[in-house]
Amino acid sequence: MDKIKKLRKIKLKIMSIFINRIIIICIAVCLFSCKTNTKEKKEGDKVESNSLLSPKVFSEKKTDTESVTYLYSRTLEDEDDEEYTMQELKIQWNDSLHIKFKIAMENTMCIMNEQELEASLITKNTYQVKNHPIIKQLKFDDNKDEVKLICKYGKYEGECDPMDNIIMRKASFKGKSELKKEELGEEEKITYETIYELKKKKYSTDCTSDDFAFFLVGGQFKTKDIFFNSRLTRINDTEYYIYFSPPLLDPIPSDLKDVASFSLNKPIGKIINNMEGELQFEWYGFYNRRTKEREYKQNPFTNKIENSSILLKWCDIGNVDGF
Repeated sequence: MDKIKKLRKIKLKIMSIFINRIIIICIAVCLFSCKTNTKEKKEGDKVESNSLLSPKVFSEKKTDTESVTYLYSRTLEDEDDEEYTMQELKIQWNDSLHIKFKIAMENTMCIMNEQELEASLITKNTYQVKNHPIIKQLKFDDNKDEVKLICKYGKYEGECDPMDNIIMRKASFKGKSELKKEELGEEEKITYETIYELKKKKYSTDCTSDDFAFFLVGGQFKTKDIFFNSRLTRINDTEYYIYFSPPLLDPIPSDLKDVASFSLNKPIGKIINNMEGELQFEWYGFYNRRTKEREYKQNPFTNKIENSSILLKWCDIGNVDGF
């Protein structure tokens, strides 16, 4: 009997030890689980916090690219020779290795507008053009103030082929554009044309002065205060809209500091050719796409804000100085 009691005590002791160990293991598992959950919660909070911050951080990054225009233009001095040519190159610097560009050209025979093209850096200041049948490379000087087109022509050279090995000089405001893509490409919405009734004619308020408007493919307006290129579109048989065509040339008024934002599809003026030897000239001013306001609203010939059109006389004096 004593032996049986002794065995029971031993069994109870063993069971007690076993139960205690199970309780200890359970407590340890619970503690570890709680610690893990706490850590995972903290990590989850951290991830959630980062996911909330990320869009804000990305939205504040600047994605604008630098836009620069290069220009070449020439008119022969011989009054009887109608050769006139202009080439304009618009560059968007995405980074130092890749660029996007558009090229436009005008002469007495045609007007050419290219779609957007791409080029990549291959050697110092030289970019290889992608997927163009004629333009192969763009070569810049060290300061990127000048550029040359390197072309390879086929068997036939057309009137509208781009010109190579000429120096095109920087003509536009240099800075990061904050304008929308549709605004940057707005000049494509306008069909410009040569107005043959005005071609190779010079007009002024006073034919003895140095202030004049000269029309060829488009037009150039030069006064003592401002000098700019223009393009024309026909409204009807006698009326034409005038559009700004970069660049502004010397002299450049000191208050015109945002030329890169000037609209190319908002008319800056209008001319009416309804009297022999005279033009009615109405001036609106340059439209700034950024500020949504007109700038330089004073008529360039009178230097005053006019409420109506003024008369420009045809000056039959042959070649115009400076062309």
